[in-house]
Amino acid sequence: MALLSSTSLVTVGAPPEVFKQNAKYLRSLESEHATITLTAAAIFRNALALTLNELGEKEFQTRTGHSFEEGNLILARLNRSLCDPSGM
Repeated sequence: MALLSSTSLVTVGAPPEVFKQNAKYLRSLESEHATITLTAAAIFRNALALTLNELGEKEFQTRTGHSFEEGNLILARLNRSLCDPSGM
């Protein structure tokens, strides 16, 4: 089962193929301090927000291996960075 439905993929702000390419790239990064484009950050932020909302606390942790709190902290950081790209 996919984390996001095909309808949700359109909501992340990118066609499914662009979303898949960005997801593959993000998974390939070996540093938590890697530089990504604003577009990639926005797509990731949108997908994370949808995933947190759709899965809820228990299912998010089960499927991702990360706590719901950690997901929300990352979402908040992405939101701040996208509002002020110089801080990204």
